[in-house]
Amino acid sequence: MELVSLLTLGTCRGIAEMPAAKRKGAGDKTKAQSKATLKNSVTSQSKLTRSENPMDWVFDNPLGAMPGFVFAVLKKSYQGHPNSAVEFGGRKLRPILGVTKDGAPDPDVITAYRTGTVLPTDAPDAFDEPEVLLRAIDAFACDHEASLLIYVTLSFPEATRAHHSWEEARAFSLEAFARKRKLPVCLIQHRPGEVGSDNPIHLHLLVGARRLDGTGFRGYAEELLCDDGQQVIYDEWQAFRKSRIS
Repeated sequence: MELVSLLTLGTCRGIAEMPAAKRKGAGDKTKAQSKATLKNSVTSQSKLTRSENPMDWVFDNPLGAMPGFVFAVLKKSYQGHPNSAVEFGGRKLRPILGVTKDGAPDPDVITAYRTGTVLPTDAPDAFDEPEVLLRAIDAFACDHEASLLIYVTLSFPEATRAHHSWEEARAFSLEAFARKRKLPVCLIQHRPGEVGSDNPIHLHLLVGARRLDGTGFRGYAEELLCDDGQQVIYDEWQAFRKSRIS
């Protein structure tokens, strides 16, 4: 808001200080300039205002929609706004506002149906807690690399039990990320029916962009930190599901 106000003030001051000879007879031009200034101010204001929806903080599904699957890469900034693994993950951990035992609003309460982590074999036990892991991902991000998280959503419209989808998504995370690539994963399960929605049960996988072992964070999973990463993970997910049926 302050920047928008300064832009508007600067425009008005420029007109007021214009010599009278130039201002005289320039009514139509001044009106057109005012309309343009208003439009630019509204555009600037929209860029300054960040959406409350975390999905507006990423460019999701760069290769187009795929059934029951969402992919994105969370970067340190998007459209001029800063991002963090903690803030993005926090929105997924708290899809609705929590309350205390007394019924008072409590923004710190985790309201997702179920949460957990999947860690590479040699990862420190201290990271076996979602928000601790997310804080570490932010803290150990390299200056030269923009990526923080690989974001994947797996939907289960056919699920008859919440624990079925949880175990399947966890097993996939263990195989595709923790063991194959040494990437840590924060798992977040949502059950939309709890708030009266018919949307299917789904899990969000917040996958660290850097490999993790007993010595700490290592290199980046470059093969997934690009548009083609969507196809790579989707194909592995489909193959994983088929292998469990056969």
